Amino acid sequence: MKKSCMDKNQFAKRLQDQKTKYYRVAYSYVKNEHDALDIIGEATYKGLKDLHTLQQPEDSMDLFEALDALSERDRACVLLRYFEEYSFVKIAEILQEPEPTVKSRIYRALGKMREFIEEGRTK
Repeated sequence: MKKSCMDKNQFAKRLQDQKTKYYRVAYSYVKNEHDALDIIGEATYKGLKDLHTLQQPEDSMDLFEALDALSERDRACVLLRYFEEYSFVKIAEILQEPEPTVKSRIYRALGKMREFIEEGRTK
């Protein structure tokens, strides 16, 4: 994966092009429009402040696109497990589903994401 430094124009373009996706990811965590917008604003501020140190992986958006392709329930499982680092037991409590169901959802969701990313690379 090739990396290059990002300049202000690239950062602004990436933000503008992906703002809906960023909002959806933030909203999926907090379930509140105002808080989601605050998260995006804070992340934008930090990104601009530390722009000189940001790296831009060419395939960085594949992950977000793959997450967006999942059902809401599967996406929640993956986000809680790998972004929030919750245990399967905690995720089961949050989603009010049996733990084996949560494990199955995550396993299937990761397979779907892998397939989505691989298909995107072959196009």
